[in-house]
Amino acid sequence: FNLPNEIPENVALRKPTQQSSTAQFDFPSFKAVDGLTHTISHTDLNVSPYLWVDLEIIYNIIRIEIINRADYGNRLHDLDITVGPRLDYMSMCAHFIGPGNDGEHLVFQCKGWYKDGRFVKMTIIKGPEYLQLAEVKVFGYPTFE
Repeated sequence: FNLPNEIPENVALRKPTQQSSTAQFDFPSFKAVDGLTHTISHTDLNVSPYLWVDLEIIYNIIRIEIINRADYGNRLHDLDITVGPRLDYMSMCAHFIGPGNDGEHLVFQCKGWYKDGRFVKMTIIKGPEYLQLAEVKVFGYPTFE
């Protein structure tokens, strides 16, 4: 891996997403990557609520940033962040014990400095809970494989 001269970009912006469920109709998963911090994605109450982002190609992922919801921020806890080339082949990037604060900006660097992956998945592993995120940003470089 050779670090390019360019500053890494948010490669998750407006990419495909999916979450374990959707609370009501106005909190779909794509709002986590719409570039706006006043909108949120929001699951129903689930045992292991999750949201994943498909980056569409494999990137050297340098860091992942999460903007927590402006209220009920304490619902963000026991969060596993996994990365992988496929949803059925993921490895741990980071873990957030929490609880989070309202509107908190969290920054995670994968263990080992970077991790290659196409998918980034956030899962609350101690539920039941709601997963509600204002924004997910993934910074990295294409691998050109």
